[in-house]
Amino acid sequence: MSTPTSFTSPVIITPAQALESAAEYRKLMSSGSSSNSGNMKKDRYVDATWYLNSNRDADEDYKMRRIAGSIRFDIDKIRDTSNDHVSSLPHMLPSYHAVNQWLRDNKVDISKERLVVYTHPGSCAGPRVWWMFTLYGLDAVYLQGGLIAWEAADGDVEWGWNDNDDSAAAADDDAGVGSSASLIDEASANDAVKEYVATLQYINDTNNDDDDIIIDARPADRFNGVAAEPRPGLRRGHIPGSINIPFTSVLQPDDSTSFNMDMILNDNNNTKVSSLLREDKKLKIFTCGSGVSAAVVLLADRIANNTRSLKGTKL
Repeated sequence: MSTPTSFTSPVIITPAQALESAAEYRKLMSSGSSSNSGNMKKDRYVDATWYLNSNRDADEDYKMRRIAGSIRFDIDKIRDTSNDHVSSLPHMLPSYHAVNQWLRDNKVDISKERLVVYTHPGSCAGPRVWWMFTLYGLDAVYLQGGLIAWEAADGDVEWGWNDNDDSAAAADDDAGVGSSASLIDEASANDAVKEYVATLQYINDTNNDDDDIIIDARPADRFNGVAAEPRPGLRRGHIPGSINIPFTSVLQPDDSTSFNMDMILNDNNNTKVSSLLREDKKLKIFTCGSGVSAAVVLLADRIANNTRSLKGTKL
């Protein structure tokens, strides 16, 4: 099963489509006038690799091998630390201030650049970072198949790293990039968090609301309380009334970086998953253990509905 060659989506892109877009952008820029690019943006690749309970080091993997020119986003380093409670929880949604600082540090101009999120094999964190960027109003897409698919498509890859790379990047100060004119707006960010982020209070208040569907993305054994949670101290089971769509059910077998597009777009077998993804009359709340795999199913939902808007969803 593979992504249909004719399929285009506002939220997911294949390496072939990304390379074609880059070639078109270079062709437009070669005219010497950026005005010829119209609304087309330059792609900035973001390595969002994160591993659960693994002896692999995502930062080291990035330094060893990455898409050429890509920048790093670590959900465990850029997170909410506003108080002791949230600081004790893994990769809580960072404030727009923290994301703006990341944009400044990496000299991202959100008015001129699109963020293409990818991961190394074995990581499913890309959709979570895509969701966060989209939540805060940034133009972002997910790279189907991640680094492995990019290499297979003959995309440029960088190998190795030395400490001088960090200092050189810090010294490269492009005028205007990361200015207040190209950062996340406070009012819009606050409104988005209120609309698209589900709080514990919201879940408690609406748990029996027929207009809401709570979708749990954890594996079935964890959802059913048969298997223990990977984090110590967490109770087994699931939120009463919630429905289980394991995140692996929307991915290709044995590939956490590739969505099963054939199933998502033309599902003739798993009617439960298909009907839930296409449900557009009810608010869908996506949950999991810590907000990572839930974003996988949320992104599958956006693919199925062919929209980049988060309207009708909460995470």
